[in-house]
Amino acid sequence: MVPLRPRFVGNSELKLVPKLTYPITADQLNSGQVQWVSDAPKRERTHYMKIDDSQTINWKAIGDFVTSSCDSTLLRLAKQSGVKITCSTSSSTSFLSHLYFMVSRFKELNVKPLINFSDDLATFTARVRRPVVTILRKRPEYNDIWAIDSHPGKRPPSNQILINVGFIVERKLTTSPTEFNSKYIKNESRSQFKYEHDAYRFTRFQNMLVRAQLDCIHEGINGNSKIFDLKTRATKSIRYNVEEYEKHKGYKIHRLLGKHNSFEKEIYDMARSAFLKYCRFGSVRLTHPQ
Repeated sequence: MVPLRPRFVGNSELKLVPKLTYPITADQLNSGQVQWVSDAPKRERTHYMKIDDSQTINWKAIGDFVTSSCDSTLLRLAKQSGVKITCSTSSSTSFLSHLYFMVSRFKELNVKPLINFSDDLATFTARVRRPVVTILRKRPEYNDIWAIDSHPGKRPPSNQILINVGFIVERKLTTSPTEFNSKYIKNESRSQFKYEHDAYRFTRFQNMLVRAQLDCIHEGINGNSKIFDLKTRATKSIRYNVEEYEKHKGYKIHRLLGKHNSFEKEIYDMARSAFLKYCRFGSVRLTHPQ
């Protein structure tokens, strides 16, 4: 097997990477320990604990997701680099997951470190294992480059609330209360702030060019890598009852370990249903709650 030798292509848009505004130190961030929003200073606590209604958000300031087949920058860099395939990390998720299942022969998860779930199911959920569709689109105007797009499938309309909340929380974690209100709240956005495109890094893997979004930067992190992903998730009770999410808004996580109302329960469920897609190109460190 020929090892992949990734290398960056073009200029990474580091100046555009949003900075983490949540009050957390580098040591806390590197420790893997849970940081309770309720422990933040009062002003920040009010800002981060409030989830604004999607109807009040200026969505023009957030913008739409651009598929790899429509990303002119990605396609231009691919043409200049002489590669024949492009994709984004998100568009590669589904087919890479299935390649992993095939190579590992559907190897089970190691849930032993989760004390209260060590004897529970260790298989991936049926939703993760279900068949997927990946689209290859040929772009003749870019030297017949093939772009990989994921197929959204029949996504229930109710799932949009989870997507919207994710966008809102990510913006809250990378803006101050004043900046968030001026940019993203309709009633308070005097100039109706326009969309600033997301920051990306482009990496070449042999004959493929991959686009990865740069979610966040914390300048206090030790080492060369200062950039990390921001991932937001609703609690399990809402994820599995999206159509009736209003009935489950009272569910609270108030402890680290335990069968119910705990971070351990959420980690167990996400290990079976979500974490695999974060292990794409690069590395992801997952730690047990401490």
